[in-house]
Amino acid sequence: MQNTLERSHLYPFAFAAFPVLSLLAANVTEVKAGDAVRALGLALAATGVLLIATRVLLRSWAKAAVLTSLLVLLFFGASRLPAVGASLGKAVRSFKDAAAGDPDGTPSVKPEVRDAPGDRKP
Repeated sequence: MQNTLERSHLYPFAFAAFPVLSLLAANVTEVKAGDAVRALGLALAATGVLLIATRVLLRSWAKAAVLTSLLVLLFFGASRLPAVGASLGKAVRSFKDAAAGDPDGTPSVKPEVRDAPGDRKP
């Protein structure tokens, strides 16, 4: 038997609440509590409607929760996707560079070859 936590598919609500709560935490002195509660309620209600709609379409709570989570993440994080892709590319590149280094894990350093001051070409 699955336990209750494994059967509950409430994580889309956490993904929806996080952006609102993080903005509130960063601007706690400038934001009124009523505005934050209204935004949080709207995000949670929209997530609930989306979760139920995807449940009806997919006929599975687990699949509906995953799809709803992806849609919520896309909605709240679409402006950050290029930055995430760039940082992921840098991480993969640095991993490849580190993997190409010495067996002990230290990256190989290529020395720069510079011309002597008198050997400059015109």
